[in-house]
Amino acid sequence: MKKLIDKMAVWHIGSIILLAVLAIIAPQQIGLLLLKAAYVTIALALGYYADRTIFARYRPFEMRKDDIVFAAVMLRRAIVVAAVVLAFAIGM
Repeated sequence: MKKLIDKMAVWHIGSIILLAVLAIIAPQQIGLLLLKAAYVTIALALGYYADRTIFARYRPFEMRKDDIVFAAVMLRRAIVVAAVVLAFAIGM
């Protein structure tokens, strides 16, 4: 777990540095960046709940008996969420 935290720390520091550079170069864009981040966050939640609604009887935690089925269910959820986020991002 320690190694994962270190990797995430590098990404967080990089994001903070890029945000600071953006604030220096084009401070008027900070609001737009936050708005788009909020849109993507909403899209993630909608994608997750769309998968839960569409496939209500086939949730990942119920499919743990067979590893292949569990992997397929997890991939299905990832594809549904990615499709919703992509649709939101294209529509912005």
